[in-house]
Formats: sequence, C-alpha cells, structure tokens
Amino acid sequence: MLDNKIKAVGYCRFSSDHQKELSIEAQQRAIQKYADNNGYEIVEWYIDRAVSGQTTNRPDFQKMCRKIESKDCDFVAVIVHKL
Repeated sequence: MLDNKIKAVGYCRFSSDHQKELSIEAQQRAIQKYADNNGYEIVEWYIDRAVSGQTTNRPDFQKMCRKIESKDCDFVAVIVHKL
C-alpha cells in the first residue's frame, strides 16, 4: 500500500514571558493530532524555546527557512499550533 501522506514539519515556539516550557509538548501533541487526522506526516520538528515571536530571528525558525529555500527540502507544509 502506498503512503500518500503529505510531508510536513512541525514548528513550535514559546515565549518565556507568557508560556511554560511544557507548552512545547502540548503544541507537539496538537500538531501531531492535526497531522494524523488530515493526511500529513511530520518529518521533522523545529522548536524555539524562550524566544519572542515578535522577531523572526529565532534559531530553529531560521533553520527551517533555510531548509525551505534549499534544494534538499523534503516537505511541502509547515504546521504550527497558533500564529
């Protein structure tokens, strides 16, 4: 049987001022549940801990963007918990 799932990555972030680190795991669970229910396969996770969402200067966010721009990008979707 062929696997027709859409390749995606999950992106999680929390701000030390407004969230607890445990929320990363909650975000991952919610993203994974969404992926499972909607035909996506999470092939990689990008996670920024204690970094403000007011800037795009976040290590894993930048790593994800570089991957998207590369010829080696193996996913077509990014799933986030909240914008």
